[in-house]
Amino acid sequence: MKSKNVVSWEKFVAEVEEIKSEYGTHEIFGQQEKTVVPYRGQGDASCHLNTTLERYSEQTWTMCSYSHMTLGCAPKIESYRDKNLKLPSREEVDAQFAKPQDTFLREFLLYEYWIYLRHHGFPSPLLDWTYSPYIAAYFALAEKCDAERAAVFAYIGKPSGGKYTIRGSPQITVPRWNVHTHRRHYLQQCDYTVCTKLVENKNDRSFIKHEAMFDEGRTDQDILIKITIPRSERFAILSHFREMNITEFSLFQTEESLMKTLALEEIADVL
Repeated sequence: MKSKNVVSWEKFVAEVEEIKSEYGTHEIFGQQEKTVVPYRGQGDASCHLNTTLERYSEQTWTMCSYSHMTLGCAPKIESYRDKNLKLPSREEVDAQFAKPQDTFLREFLLYEYWIYLRHHGFPSPLLDWTYSPYIAAYFALAEKCDAERAAVFAYIGKPSGGKYTIRGSPQITVPRWNVHTHRRHYLQQCDYTVCTKLVENKNDRSFIKHEAMFDEGRTDQDILIKITIPRSERFAILSHFREMNITEFSLFQTEESLMKTLALEEIADVL
């Protein structure tokens, strides 16, 4: 992992532009193609890149065990919503594990359901990112925090446009399938990654920490860049976001987010 410390908004913007310059395009068959770089903001730069499932449970979960558990929750959710979620059966999901899984399942039947669960606060193996470095920085600085520095991470999975995997090794996947989900998923330019490893002698994959990949220090794929920002610059940077219309309300569009936006504009909380 590459780590860079900045001292101001201007320096942060310069680092973002450097990332775009170095990794923003790749060449395929002599043609320049755009490289899409996701970003993630965290209020405390010392915290690890953990999913909500990793923060909630120390149990080792696999795709199969997590699928069965979340399907078991469906009847109660459907009862509350008074709506059939139209989920596949357990047998249909199990059929997807009938063949060896070289990577995270393509067109996985429960992916959209998992996004729905994560959106509503259920512990998830999906790590959320945004394709806007500025939205990522907003999330890193929006909330009051006692840490000295916040962080914005940039993930470059395919710097040259392609990616290879070794069977049995950890893999980070960006599913990026078109799914029907909450509108704030698109307001925030959101996407997800999942890190998995093949379970030995089984047609299943276990969820593992993303940092298992980043700690390898590769330069050809799965590159992570960490930009840290002093939280003492929080209000100065947030003022730039207001000019860009990046606020709690623009990203969530709820009455609660409007109140948080107004509070941040009108009340200077103690740093």
